[in-house]
Amino acid sequence: MGDSIPSALSSAHKYIRCQVVYSVSSTSHSLRRMELYNRFMEQVTTHCKESRDTSFYASQLNITPRYLAEITRYITGNSPKSLIADYLLKEMEADLLTSDKTIQEISIEYGFPSQASLAKFFKTHSGKSPSDFRTGKTHGIFALHVSRINTHEVASGKIFHHFLFSAIPLSINALASQNKVTGTEKH
Repeated sequence: MGDSIPSALSSAHKYIRCQVVYSVSSTSHSLRRMELYNRFMEQVTTHCKESRDTSFYASQLNITPRYLAEITRYITGNSPKSLIADYLLKEMEADLLTSDKTIQEISIEYGFPSQASLAKFFKTHSGKSPSDFRTGKTHGIFALHVSRINTHEVASGKIFHHFLFSAIPLSINALASQNKVTGTEKH
């Protein structure tokens, strides 16, 4: 009947990570940029495990890497490389928290030549090693967090939101203090 918690979290992550909500003005130039940005993000969700190269995604969209950079900077204020890295990091975080895969298996799955190169990428972008990030899972308790990132509002009224799912590890002590504050501690 019911899925295990890690399986349910993984399913929720897969659903939420692909949700892109947007509204734009009706100018054709804006629609083209919006369409290319959304197609770029679709490509990232589909191919992030295969390629982290901006040129790969630009060729998938039949545009130059420079034009892709112009589009992503216009819409989000970030480079395509930064968006790819952020997305990849969120995917790896979800795998670390919701699966029993080893870090070596995750490094192979995401196309890193070694566990050390995955650890370097992860530490550069998150400030923690993959194993330090995963230690929160040993408590068996984590909270779900949906965040809105890459929001950019332009004078013409275009608003873009990209929602990502994160599982935030909570230690037993943090949960206990939260219960004391809310008065829900059991005696």
